[in-house]
Amino acid sequence: EVQLAHAGNGEIGTREEYAVFVLPSWRWGVFGLRIEHFAVGGIEERDDRNALLGDDVSDSETEITLGFGRALNPALSVGGTVKMQRQSLAGYSGSGLGADLGVLVKPGLLLGSAAPWSDRLALGIAVRNAIEPSLRLDQESVSDPATARAGFSYRHPFVGGRMLTLGMDFERAAGTGARFHSGLEVKMHPQLTLRAGTGHRALAAGDEEAL
Repeated sequence: EVQLAHAGNGEIGTREEYAVFVLPSWRWGVFGLRIEHFAVGGIEERDDRNALLGDDVSDSETEITLGFGRALNPALSVGGTVKMQRQSLAGYSGSGLGADLGVLVKPGLLLGSAAPWSDRLALGIAVRNAIEPSLRLDQESVSDPATARAGFSYRHPFVGGRMLTLGMDFERAAGTGARFHSGLEVKMHPQLTLRAGTGHRALAAGDEEAL
C-alpha cells in the first residue's frame, strides 16, 4: 500500500508532504516506511527589544519512520518504530533519534475462552517516544516528550449482517492532562465504511471508500 498527500496554504506560507509505504509479509510481519515534512515561511525575526529585523525566516521539520509489526499468535501482536527527526530554523538545525512501541492483546483468546466475544474484544497499549528524540538547534537540547495511550475496541454484529466497531482510549503526555477519545465504525458494504467519533472536545465524522 502506498499513500501520498500534499497540503499547502500560500497565504500563510505553509506546506506539508506525507508519504507512506507498507509491505505485508504473511510469514515475517508488516514493514512500513513513513516520511513527513512540514515547512512554513514568512516568519518575523525580532531582537530582544522587539525591533523587526526581517520577515523571511523559515522553519522546516522532517520525520522519517521505519516500522515493523507482527502477530506472535492470534491473541498477541507487537510492533515498534525507529525514527529520525530533523528541524531547521533561521539557519540553525538539529536532529534526533527516537522509538515507539505498541502491544495489542485479545484477552478472550489469551485466556482460551470459547465465547463468541473472545475474538471481538481487543486491548492496546502504545508509547510514542518510548525513546525520546532530542534536538539541539543552538545551545540547549529539547526532547519530544513521551506519550502513552491505552484503549480498547469491540466488534459486534449489526443490522443486516454488518459489523459495528466501538473504540475508546486515553492519551497522556508528560506534563499534560489525560485526553479521552472515542469512536464508532459501521461497515455498510465491503467498499464503504462510515465513522464518527470524539476527540479534544470535538466531534468528527466521515467515510472510507475502497475502490
